[in-house]
Amino acid sequence: MLKNKYIQKILVSLFVVICIAAISCVMYFKSNIKDSTDVNNKVVAETEQYHTEKLKDISINIADHYITNTGDPGNLYSIDENNVLWGCGNNEWGQLAQGTRDYDVHNEKVKIAENVVHVDYSREGFAIYLTKDNKLYAFGHAGKGTEEFSKKYGYDKTAKLFDNNYYVDTPRLIMEDVRYARCGKFDIIAIKNDGSVWSWGTTYESMTFENYAVSFIKKPEKSLIMLFW
Repeated sequence: MLKNKYIQKILVSLFVVICIAAISCVMYFKSNIKDSTDVNNKVVAETEQYHTEKLKDISINIADHYITNTGDPGNLYSIDENNVLWGCGNNEWGQLAQGTRDYDVHNEKVKIAENVVHVDYSREGFAIYLTKDNKLYAFGHAGKGTEEFSKKYGYDKTAKLFDNNYYVDTPRLIMEDVRYARCGKFDIIAIKNDGSVWSWGTTYESMTFENYAVSFIKKPEKSLIMLFW
C-alpha cells in the first residue's frame, strides 16, 4: 500500500514537471514568434522606407524623351533649334499639313508649325506634335479614329473625305494639358500634366476569311494607370 502511494506521488510529480515544461515551451515559442514577427515587420518597414527614399532621388525629365526627328521612307519630320517643325515626303493624306493633298513626293522641307517640342509619326499617314504650351495637334490620315473625336475643336468643319477615309490637311488641336504623347499605327496614347493616361483610336484589328474583329475607342478613355514624376 505504501509502495503504491510512492508510485502515485512520483506520477503526480512527473505530470506536474511535464506540464511546467510544456507551458515553458509554449511561452518560449510564443516569445520567439513575436520577436520574429517584430523583426520581419521592422525589416519590411525599413525596406519600404529605403525604396521610398530612393524613388525620391529619381527625377524623370520628360523632355529627355521628346522626339525631334522621326519618319519612315515615305515621310520625314524634324524639329529645329528654334522649335519649328518641318516635314517632307508624301502628301496623299495631307501629312505635310499644307492645306492640300497630292501624289507628289516633296523633297524640300516645308514648315508645319512653331513652338513644337515633340513629334511622332504613325507610319500610316498621320502625325502628332506637342507644343510648348502642352497642346497636342494631329494632321493627316484619320480614317482609323485618331482624330475623329475632336469635334469640339472644329474637326468636323475641316475634315475631308477621300476614298472613304477622312483626313485633315492642316494641324488640328485634339487635346490640351498634355505632357507627353505617342502614336501607334492607328491609335494615340497621351499623358496629361496630372499624370493621367489616355488612349483612343483603333487599338486592335483582325481580319480573316470568316470574320472581322476590331477594338475602336472613339473618344479618349482614361486608363487606370497614373504616372508621377
